[in-house]
Amino acid sequence: DYNSYSGYEQWKTQHALGRQSIFQFGVQTPQLPLSPEESVLVYEDRLQHEIGEWFPAQVIKKKDDGTYDIVYDDDGEKETLDRKSIRKLDSSVSPLSVGERILINVDSCWKQGSVLEIFADDTFKVHVNEGYDSNAHRRDLMPQKEADSSETLPRISTPMLERGLQSTLAEMEIDGSFNIHDDIGDGCIITIFWSQGSVILSWDGWTN
Repeated sequence: DYNSYSGYEQWKTQHALGRQSIFQFGVQTPQLPLSPEESVLVYEDRLQHEIGEWFPAQVIKKKDDGTYDIVYDDDGEKETLDRKSIRKLDSSVSPLSVGERILINVDSCWKQGSVLEIFADDTFKVHVNEGYDSNAHRRDLMPQKEADSSETLPRISTPMLERGLQSTLAEMEIDGSFNIHDDIGDGCIITIFWSQGSVILSWDGWTN
């Protein structure tokens, strides 16, 4: 059966089987804490992840178990939720790009979608994941990915990954064929081949 414990622990227990194995690692960046009376958005409809909506609410307090008591803006209903079901409001006007996943304010309900076109008057043509297109002003849009505390993590880069792999191979006294493909998106693919094995590393360019 599949082991559910951490990827690093799995890595340490692997045994060579005479064939290539590919592993995927990720870093979960911590979410920023929420303050009492802070305005937030609360996620609903988790059964339809791509269509689920975010509703305005306000934080009441953080509980000892890490959950938050919140109250909805529209009807005053109170609820206790995990932090992953709550996101901070993003009031910045940072640039958005075509294809970027966003949240769109439609009658005070934030719906999931993506940017289709960018116009000169700070308006955008957007696709709403419920199945229709619309025009919206920048103030009614925000990135779907919430800002996090990734600045506390080491900044990942292609040179960093290259140095780390080369150092590891040198310690293992492996002389392999090293290739970097960094023209395929925001990240890179690094391949290393030698007579008794290979390494394929894929990085998507994100910090998490």
